[in-house]
Amino acid sequence: MRIVFTHIGNFDYKSLEQGFIGGTEYQILGLSREFSKKGHEVFIIIGDYRGSSIISLSNNINLIRVKIPARNVDLRISPLKALAVRLYFSKVVIDVLKKLEPDFILMTEPISSYLISDINLPKIFITHNFPYGLLKSYISFNYYVKLGLPLLEELESHVFSNSDYIIALNKTIMYYLYLKGFERIKVIPNGVAIGSDVKPYDGDYILYGGRLTPEKGVLYLLLAYKKLSEEEDIDQKLVIVGSGSQEELLKSYARSIKEKVIFIPFLPQHKFLEVLAGCSIFVLPSLYEASPVTILQAMSLGKPVIASNVPGSRDLIMHGITGFLFEARDINALKEYLKLLIFDFNLRYKIGSKAIETVLKNYTFEKIADEYLKLLNELKYE
Repeated sequence: MRIVFTHIGNFDYKSLEQGFIGGTEYQILGLSREFSKKGHEVFIIIGDYRGSSIISLSNNINLIRVKIPARNVDLRISPLKALAVRLYFSKVVIDVLKKLEPDFILMTEPISSYLISDINLPKIFITHNFPYGLLKSYISFNYYVKLGLPLLEELESHVFSNSDYIIALNKTIMYYLYLKGFERIKVIPNGVAIGSDVKPYDGDYILYGGRLTPEKGVLYLLLAYKKLSEEEDIDQKLVIVGSGSQEELLKSYARSIKEKVIFIPFLPQHKFLEVLAGCSIFVLPSLYEASPVTILQAMSLGKPVIASNVPGSRDLIMHGITGFLFEARDINALKEYLKLLIFDFNLRYKIGSKAIETVLKNYTFEKIADEYLKLLNELKYE
């Protein structure tokens, strides 16, 4: 089959080579490699403000850059610019798709898929983020985005209606879409690469990795860690890897915890995995998630994970078996799970071992790619 991914994100050859790619790009690459191994031809169409080109990434995988008028930006930062750039991408990709004549189009972002969804070719939409109507229940938008939410929801609904199938990354998204009247939905979570040269060890530190933005809940981790440090004599430092709008606020607060908190800027994938391999405990205190790759990466390295009991994270963790879940913002519960794991090495090992088994059974890119190909083959013969 000829399979095409369309993705507006900032995803270029240089960032790929250096490992500076986001969660959606990581998924696209992982799935593309598995599709290629199984004999399928894959094209990844991206938007790039610097120009157009075609780059062969590997056997049967090609990256097609189409020129867009400006760098893609977050809707919450510059809503009008983001809307214009994404709709422009949606328009210029149509000619490329007509020439490629793919068997399937896999769309990954709703606004940039608006016009693409009108093409008379088999299409699947993958919900790499929450639908806008659901997302507004979890995060705050600025005034201008709130004004535009009805339009965003209408554009998104158009894409969903025109898709032959919708992939929901978690059950919460699936239930929301069912309530909205969409029926052709399948839950397929994110996948993770295994077989890395990175060898896990216990470096005696607690780790968070991801964006430093309000919805990631890192402040609650700092509060819980500070409280635990005041109550117990612990040696484990807290390492925070990432960048974002709350970075200075978090660093300012961390100064009150003496020298126990270490901040590391956003790292390329291979460097982040090296840091992840050495942690004793991985924590993801988010207010919401779609299907967090960092949890899967930590589990694949045998690390016990503590995560907030929110959509996405709770789909991946079996509480008390492959990790622990606490109610979002509950710093006392988070503190108690940190304490439990810090002082019980055997429990850390037991949880980590079960986590590895779970990833190998359910979440490798090979397993996830098989789920996609099974669905594509079913659609092909409808």
